[in-house]
Amino acid sequence: MEVYINGISAISPQKTYDNSLFLDEITEYSGDFLKVFKPNYKEFIKPNLLRRMSGIIRMGVVSARMAMQEANVENPDAIIVGTGLGCMTDTEKFLSSLINNKETFLTPTSFIQSTHNTVGAQIAVMISCNNYNMTYVNQNIAFETSLLDALMMFEEGKLENVLVGGLDEIISEIYELKKSINAWKTEPATISNLLSSKTRGCIAGEGSTFTVLSSNKTEQTYAKFIDVFTIYKATEDSLKAKLFQFLEKNNLTINDIDVIVTGNNGDYESDEMYNVFTESYFPKSTQVVYKHLIGEHGSASAFGYWLAAKILKTQTIPEIVNYRKKETKKIKNILVYNFDSYFKNNYSFVLLQEA
Repeated sequence: MEVYINGISAISPQKTYDNSLFLDEITEYSGDFLKVFKPNYKEFIKPNLLRRMSGIIRMGVVSARMAMQEANVENPDAIIVGTGLGCMTDTEKFLSSLINNKETFLTPTSFIQSTHNTVGAQIAVMISCNNYNMTYVNQNIAFETSLLDALMMFEEGKLENVLVGGLDEIISEIYELKKSINAWKTEPATISNLLSSKTRGCIAGEGSTFTVLSSNKTEQTYAKFIDVFTIYKATEDSLKAKLFQFLEKNNLTINDIDVIVTGNNGDYESDEMYNVFTESYFPKSTQVVYKHLIGEHGSASAFGYWLAAKILKTQTIPEIVNYRKKETKKIKNILVYNFDSYFKNNYSFVLLQEA
């Protein structure tokens, strides 16, 4: 069964919430971590509801509604969300209140909104959706796990439209915690110099990406969602074997991949692994990168999916993401490849195809 991407949205540290643009205006960053560019949330959420929502809930609900609007879907048959850490602002707020008030006089709001499935639940409540609702918390492959769930549901032939999202937020406490294990860059970084860095660590970011997957093609269709695969703690040989199996399963070879989207993020060791992998197995493919624009977080690969879908629809590759250029007359197949840059595990492949 064919599955189509009929709507997509991304709220990120770049101005990507406007789908009429495609990385036309790039914003340089400064500071310790990257926060999202916010659309006008009041256009999508009533003010009395908005003031009770934390940042991650706001960007999740709004990016979901933008994707549904584009796909012309009011009530999906399923809502599936992936997140690495969930609602950290409300978690930190609840725990601080617990300590400061000595476990007395606690309001339930922060606790209720601190659970990982809050965003999926909020979306369902706002659109009165009583259908299947699932949240996956699976480190850096939570979004890919959500895609896999959606794909299996389509294969059963019971659904028409599924809303899938990946989102994470960054707060000072999490930044400092990961800083203590040298996960972040210690020296200043910019868009232009991050990927040429020769040191460990990356830049922290946040974002929310949602997509509407459908069984029917429309005028708005971006691309076909073909397949997704994840593997834990892969060796070089096992990763190669799984890659070839994945492509063979979908009647493709390495020569059929026109563009490979990789998760290069400025960490010298992991970037070298990405580059060796790409040069070894996809020497004729254009290599596209994106984390120098949005930073690293548990659901950053969802932005890579957004980028691949936009490239297939527009048949253009913005210069800012074009890492290794190859001559490509027409872009038909794109492979999104990502792994955890700190622990070097949780590898994933997502395959998109021209519609």
